[in-house]
Amino acid sequence: MFGYQVNEHVTLKILEEREAEQLFKLVDANRDYLGEFLPFVEYTTEVTHSKKFIQSALE
Repeated sequence: MFGYQVNEHVTLKILEEREAEQLFKLVDANRDYLGEFLPFVEYTTEVTHSKKFIQSALE
């Protein structure tokens, strides 16, 4: 899938459904910090929420 290499550590790309668990784990591990800026964080409490987010973003 298309991606843009920002630097050796960062690549911007379109999320895929298969990455829902990884996205959820990242949000969960950084919940306090991300919650200060992103209102959806408090409602993202399971992997299926991340999967639904990815699906809606791809529509």
